[in-house]
Amino acid sequence: MENQGVSRDLWTYNSMIYHACANRQGNSALKLLERMEDNSCKPDLETYQPLLKMCCKMKDMKVLQFLLSHMFNNNISIDLSTYALLIRELTESGNLEHACFFFQDAVLNGMVPKDRTYEVLLKELGQNNMAEMKGEIEKLMVQAKEQI
Repeated sequence: MENQGVSRDLWTYNSMIYHACANRQGNSALKLLERMEDNSCKPDLETYQPLLKMCCKMKDMKVLQFLLSHMFNNNISIDLSTYALLIRELTESGNLEHACFFFQDAVLNGMVPKDRTYEVLLKELGQNNMAEMKGEIEKLMVQAKEQI
């Protein structure tokens, strides 16, 4: 990279990872993450968001779990926008059980999912005849709003 006049900084790596993910080049994106750390450049939440989104779209739960563990090991917490991303992308890819897990996790961590995130998830649960899970999500949203 430096031979081509590009410095090895967080912004550069984040941009390259984003574009690799946008072009569905998952292996390249993961190699960039590895190279980033090899070059003593610490990833941040913006580094992981496109990787997480890509995993959800590709329905690759193993890599998603790896990335979440990797974030935890790097002391990077999931914020509300990242929960929304995970819930939305998992819902769109039909992985409703995992979407519900992240919804629950957000609430248990004291966050209130946005109404739009909640509505999209509820709609898909209803369309997929998952009434019990839909009821649980409704209860969680009431609980979340009572926390504020």
